[in-house]
Amino acid sequence: MLSEIISDKFFNNGLVLYPENNYEKDIFKIKSNKIKNYIEKYGAIIFRDFNINHKNLSKFTDLFTKEYSRDAIRRAERFNNNKIRNVDIGFQKVDLHSEASFTTAWPEVITFYCKKPPKFSGYSLLCDGVKLWNCLSTNSKEFFLSNPVIFKVKIPINKNNNFKGIKKWPMDYIGYHNGILNWDKGFISYNLKKFCVHESKLKNKLCFSNHLFVTLKSEPQLKKRYFEYKKNDLKKIMKEIKVKSSLMSHKLLLKKNDLLLIDNRRFMHGRTNINVKDKDRDIVILQSLKTIF
Repeated sequence: MLSEIISDKFFNNGLVLYPENNYEKDIFKIKSNKIKNYIEKYGAIIFRDFNINHKNLSKFTDLFTKEYSRDAIRRAERFNNNKIRNVDIGFQKVDLHSEASFTTAWPEVITFYCKKPPKFSGYSLLCDGVKLWNCLSTNSKEFFLSNPVIFKVKIPINKNNNFKGIKKWPMDYIGYHNGILNWDKGFISYNLKKFCVHESKLKNKLCFSNHLFVTLKSEPQLKKRYFEYKKNDLKKIMKEIKVKSSLMSHKLLLKKNDLLLIDNRRFMHGRTNINVKDKDRDIVILQSLKTIF
């Protein structure tokens, strides 16, 4: 196969793969251990010009997925396949984030498929948490290494007339507490304590990948977010990570039938504003909660 880099803003640069001939166009000839190696080393991989489409999309992600995440119910199912969902609708920009990192359903890998690309706007944003962590100041690193963030989460569920009342909802997930299941109003709520920095798949490399950047208004399930321990220079620290994450972000305009795989626990992603001329931009997402990796 032919290859090129995505961006030198990433540790190991990311990878774009192309088939060199018609035989290699068959994406299902790529072994799952190859995909594993790509994800672990590069963190972001684009498969371009392969014979992938919306009909065989989940067949490909099945090659490396043990279990899929349950996506937010606000995102519509696509192609009569509950593994495939729309990305968030609207024309507004989406700030950098690690998909569902404030929940107990934090995917290991997410896959974007571009059915209809934009022409002028709606760039995908990618920021490598390994590279971002490496460029943070010692003061900021010390803060994030010792100070977890608390997420207050409220997830709507479909009401069931066979169940009534409110009960505790425990879960074996590190940092999870105060879980409540409310059948009467149709929601699950809980608090989740997490660190914003964690180990990557790369040896001796930490990565800064989390849900600190998005506004609460843009994430209906996230009701509150705060650090466990206060620090006088928190505003300075937050300014640093916003400025440096912006500088370390790469803008990517996906092409038709592009398949973008992201190590969701290493990379953060987002998008720029979408111009009305690009209102037909059509990108879908699959979330691999657990992989064979």
